[in-house]
Amino acid sequence: MTNSTPPSRLNRPLTWLGSFSLLLWLVGCAAPQGEGDWAQWRGPNGAGVSTLGDLPVDWGQNGKNVKWKIKPPARGVSQPIVIDGRIYLTGSRGGRGPIERTVAALDLEDGSLLWETIISERRGERKHHRFGSHSTPTSVSDGSTVWAYFGGYLAALSLEGELLWRVTVDESYWTTSRYGAASSPILAGRAVIVFSDDEWGDEGKRSRSSWMAAYDRESGEEMWRNTWEDTCCSYATPVLRHGGDDLEIVIATTPFILGFDAATGERLWQLDLDVTQVVPGLAVSGDMLIQAGAVHNKKIVAYRVEGTGTATHGERVWEEKRASPELASPVVYQDLLFTVSPGGIMTCFEPQTGELVWRDRLPKGDYRSAMVAGDGKLYVMSLGGITYVVEAGREFRLLATNDLAEFTESSIALAAGCLLVRTEDHLYCIEQGSGPPDS
Repeated sequence: MTNSTPPSRLNRPLTWLGSFSLLLWLVGCAAPQGEGDWAQWRGPNGAGVSTLGDLPVDWGQNGKNVKWKIKPPARGVSQPIVIDGRIYLTGSRGGRGPIERTVAALDLEDGSLLWETIISERRGERKHHRFGSHSTPTSVSDGSTVWAYFGGYLAALSLEGELLWRVTVDESYWTTSRYGAASSPILAGRAVIVFSDDEWGDEGKRSRSSWMAAYDRESGEEMWRNTWEDTCCSYATPVLRHGGDDLEIVIATTPFILGFDAATGERLWQLDLDVTQVVPGLAVSGDMLIQAGAVHNKKIVAYRVEGTGTATHGERVWEEKRASPELASPVVYQDLLFTVSPGGIMTCFEPQTGELVWRDRLPKGDYRSAMVAGDGKLYVMSLGGITYVVEAGREFRLLATNDLAEFTESSIALAAGCLLVRTEDHLYCIEQGSGPPDS
């Protein structure tokens, strides 16, 4: 199925009727989440924001505020998710020979391994991107089942580790994928949604079509699949847009932001997006939809969006090229938009207008991880494992610099008052009041 919206509907000026106040933008999982849970990529509503208080400000290698530190059973850069006091973590093992992909459950209280289930074991896979792994997408849960996506496979597991089903979602993935899967699965109604954008090969040729598919949560049966040929190279996770009884899936690609009917997969609308190779997730602030950066031609682009279905249209309100993110997803927190560039330039905007509130530089580092926020604080982590804690306000104020001295390409999860930090070799639970005091 391929569908597109006539150009006359795209990017026309907005006649504001106030109707958008009735629409709710959701990101990620539509299922309710318990207090303290982090059940998907970027947590509740997929926004990277925790509603809990008493989150730590400082921690260190000497153990201050480090509740526990463990070596996970398998490596990966996916974000941990947390359901009812348990951590679920995807990982992979192997390299030259077979590559195992796994899902493990850990006790949030002490990090102990509860179970590990092998999802697949294959040889001859293509190399993943240097800022990725063979286990990059984050799993998703509705509180009773965990779904994990590994590029070629999508699997469902019980909370006790039983493999309920596994389906092949992309037969060509293992031989044609250039950089490996990165987009995480989301839940929409009774479906698990998986998205994979075309990746241009080394010679600038298409390696495969772009596609998105829905699978029944209980059975794994494919409910619909849409393929198309006019976008490429997005590694971002889709968001959900809900207006009345209609649920839409929204994805940022090159060269469009696309809206799909979540029930049928029909392509409903598109907005022009002149950036290339999208990795950061879309940010939502009221009636604003903001794509903050990309790997190439990067800039921040903000739209005001109105309507639903094929009547959806949007107006590009503002854009900013300076200090744009490359891989790091932004956060909208306390009615402000916060971003970080690869070189550590943090910027705070008024999301509705693009007005600059402040811009400042973090210490030298390489910033690729998604930003998260909570308890009035922003957590910004560099590849070197240094987390900078910044006050989430209208003035830049650096609260703490926390160095774990370990390489990391993952992003922090905030669950039950614990910061879960995944490095190349360890998983940390950082909690206020834990561990010995500073010496």
